[in-house]
Amino acid sequence: MVSSALTDRWAELGPLLAARRVQIDARYRVRKVFAAEVSVHSGVLRDIEIGARDNFSPATLSAVEGAYQLQAGSIRKFLDGKTDELPAADAAESGRERIARADEEQVLAYLRNEARSKGKTLGEILLERDLATPEELTVSDQKRNDPVVREILESDLSDETKGRVIAAYASLRRDDFRDEGLT
Repeated sequence: MVSSALTDRWAELGPLLAARRVQIDARYRVRKVFAAEVSVHSGVLRDIEIGARDNFSPATLSAVEGAYQLQAGSIRKFLDGKTDELPAADAAESGRERIARADEEQVLAYLRNEARSKGKTLGEILLERDLATPEELTVSDQKRNDPVVREILESDLSDETKGRVIAAYASLRRDDFRDEGLT
């Protein structure tokens, strides 16, 4: 059961996020416009803004922080009562930097679980880790349950190194597919 104090913090979070959304751009008064432009599902944004649920994964919270241009970890700090503010992120901070600054063990555990349970493709993992854009994905990135990717994600390498290795592996697969005329 979720404590009352934590539930209260979730209720306080929503209006702060909604205000931040409009602060970013007045067009974002319409949540669906915001969702489409930041590539976070509008249902997730609605749920977090109205406090409909509190079971968001660490990776989802990281994506929400990125969408609202907040410092990494700021939502968790707010919910834990460590701060009453949601500080804006450095404009130059990329998704890769946000992931690197997030709680590495939580992020890795989430990625491992997602890769195993949902059979994500290499492309989906590249997108989630902000290592590629949708336009950069090719047919070679569509392999599900790739044992090489699973081994990389489950290794003891740092998150940054895992990102570099996954990106290099994706590049090699793309080269192989291109050489075989499959792209």
